[in-house]
Amino acid sequence: MKTYTPRLLVILTLAISSLSAVEINYTSPAFEIGKTSTGDPLTNGFTFELGSFSVFTPTAGNLAQWHANFTVLGTTNWDESFTQFSNTATLSSNAAPFGTSTQSFIWGYNFDTPSSSTEWILFTNPSWIFPASATVLPVSWDISDAGTIAIIGSLAGSLGADPYLQTAAVTAVPEPSAYAALIGLTAFGFAWTRRRRFWTNKGRPR
Repeated sequence: MKTYTPRLLVILTLAISSLSAVEINYTSPAFEIGKTSTGDPLTNGFTFELGSFSVFTPTAGNLAQWHANFTVLGTTNWDESFTQFSNTATLSSNAAPFGTSTQSFIWGYNFDTPSSSTEWILFTNPSWIFPASATVLPVSWDISDAGTIAIIGSLAGSLGADPYLQTAAVTAVPEPSAYAALIGLTAFGFAWTRRRRFWTNKGRPR
């Protein structure tokens, strides 16, 4: 007599795991316009990620720290044909940093670190809180949801035909430690120049 216990266990395991995961669709309206800070159309070289900064608060003053503090749940690229981004991410656990009281963000970029050619847009909505992973119904977040705000970039660009979303140029900003190192290096160079000038003048005939 054949036994189907192992196969039944696999089916039950898959069924249970599917009940402890929620699908989160994050998207922008199709056929809207997306542009860079210089007015160029967004391309499929732009990545859009759904994720969490946990307890870190992203601001224009700590751009260089964003990458290290952002945890990705889902990722997709800009679709040039439909001029939008759209993807579904699976939340299978509410382990940190995706707790049920954690704010979610959508980060769009061509490069995830600041440089002379970096373009970013980051936005969120007060209602975009990660749901319980056992939620049965799927969740959908659209950047046209009322209350959606941009931390950097714009959701109502002003170039060309008033693009729906527009990225912002993000250049490297030295951290405070970098400023301190620069000041120290400058002071060292000044002292070294003075000392060299002193010994050079001392060796000259009077």
